[in-house]
Amino acid sequence: MVSRLSISCMKAWSFFACSLLFIYGMLLLGVCLWIQLDPRRRVALDYVSYHEDDPLLKTAVTMLTACSAVSILVVILGCFASCKNALCIIGFNSFLLVLAMTATMIATFLAIAFFDKVANGMDGYLYDLVHRRYGREQWATNLVDTVQFYHKCCGSNSSRDYLFSYWQITHSPGMVHYVPISCCTQRQNTYPPYNLHPIDERCQEFPYDKQLPSAIHAQGCQQKVTGWIIENCWLIAALAFTASLLYAFALIAEVKLFRRLFNAPTMHETYATQFATK
Repeated sequence: MVSRLSISCMKAWSFFACSLLFIYGMLLLGVCLWIQLDPRRRVALDYVSYHEDDPLLKTAVTMLTACSAVSILVVILGCFASCKNALCIIGFNSFLLVLAMTATMIATFLAIAFFDKVANGMDGYLYDLVHRRYGREQWATNLVDTVQFYHKCCGSNSSRDYLFSYWQITHSPGMVHYVPISCCTQRQNTYPPYNLHPIDERCQEFPYDKQLPSAIHAQGCQQKVTGWIIENCWLIAALAFTASLLYAFALIAEVKLFRRLFNAPTMHETYATQFATK
């Protein structure tokens, strides 16, 4: 009687853990898809992805997306195994939880590592994109245009970063252009990087000391982009760390249920009968 009550109690804890995993797994999947599909949020991931050989934040989001899918699988297997007293499935479920917990801990460290990298080296990298790579490399041009469009900014520190830049030297035939078209105030039906329609068609021709705030975003992007990416870093790190705690709780519940079922007298009799028939 005591054994049955103990097993029933552990099953209740297992179902509770599965419920938490299902709710958080769906929430995590929704947030990860939102970060990857929303153009304004995706700017941070694209910036990270092109940050030479360090796509740490994008890797963390990809890992969390996979873990959210694993959470749903764990919930299905966990509920079925608890109802059927299936030790093999409970053991396999525990293995999946260990993998998911490890992955979420790695994702937490990746997000924190990139936060440290962004806090120490964002300005130099963004200035290099604006001054040397913009107009030369297509991916850098598209990325900077997208950043400047969504954050309503221009250049790294200010719009003057384009002075004597590769873009200004090579893309100003006849008439000098001081800023790219993505630095200009856009109409409502525009979106980066190719469909840009400024309110003032001559906004690129305004000298730096005569740029109108209503026509050009003269403020630099460095502080805005840094704050935006750091916000995403902490969001992903918090999601990953919370997920690892939930996986640890679910793992403890699954292991305890496995031990109670394995040590139950009826379970020993079942296994003994199976071996005897064989």
